[in-house]
Amino acid sequence: MRAFDYVIAAAEACAMVELFSPPVRLSAPLQSAMTVILVLGCVAVVARHFLLPRSLRKKARAFAAHYKPAPLVPALDATHTAHPSTPSNALAPRTLPHIDAQARAAEEALVRYGVGACGPRGFFGTLDVHVALETALARHHGAEACAVYSSAYLAVSSVLGAVPRTDGERQVVYAADGTPCEGLADGAVLARRPVVTFWSADGLAEQFRRGGAAGATGAVVVCDAQPRNWWLLTGLAALRERHEFAFIVIDESAAALPPGVAQRIDVRVGALSTPYGGGYASGRRTPVERQRLGGLGYCFSAALPPHAAAAALASLK
Repeated sequence: MRAFDYVIAAAEACAMVELFSPPVRLSAPLQSAMTVILVLGCVAVVARHFLLPRSLRKKARAFAAHYKPAPLVPALDATHTAHPSTPSNALAPRTLPHIDAQARAAEEALVRYGVGACGPRGFFGTLDVHVALETALARHHGAEACAVYSSAYLAVSSVLGAVPRTDGERQVVYAADGTPCEGLADGAVLARRPVVTFWSADGLAEQFRRGGAAGATGAVVVCDAQPRNWWLLTGLAALRERHEFAFIVIDESAAALPPGVAQRIDVRVGALSTPYGGGYASGRRTPVERQRLGGLGYCFSAALPPHAAAAALASLK
């Protein structure tokens, strides 16, 4: 390749001399040498653009014919089986039928869609399995709408960022004491909202009264849905009737809402499952649709992998 380049460069130099040099009579040997160089340059151009690629393609085909790639995963031997017929642990997840249904749904989704969703939900990352999961979750919670995320962390931070801000000065996130959520703290920072802790519904009402007429305007109240907070959720639901604030409940795997609370919640955030990951935010249609337009995790983070969404949908069914 480098020899061809040298010959072509010399031929180009000779051509430049012929075209732009003053009309000087050259000696016969020099004229013959320049002519030979020009002819060799033309031959080199033809060989480089036509003959050389053919030889390279021939070598590439010969290499590919004898190439044997190493397997990404070594073959299983007799001591390592993918589906043991007699599991040693009677409490292993493989003995549960709903786990098998999730595994089959995930495997079918892998074959159909591949591994990833190839983008955020707002940018060609939404698939039909995501829409089906959101519809099933909204029906399961009795909510108007639902948005699915790739993790519960993103769901919490996106919900806080999508809550509309008002012109008042009280842009505060009131978090119940003991609400364990890293996404809550990071989401409050991204939304530029300070976090204030409260211990009871009466204490929160007192903080609203201290803020004057705009005490609850633009405020966001967040509470954990663990059974230890049922009394607090009931009090917050009653407080929601007297004050206009965004009521968000962080729902965990072992949590359940007391009667009469779900109807007064604006957004319910939680994790889909530990093995497959994913999070959701279900509730009233307006705050959920705001997340599709302004939620950071919804607009700029990769969507939930389709096999994880299919497994979560199978568990709901």
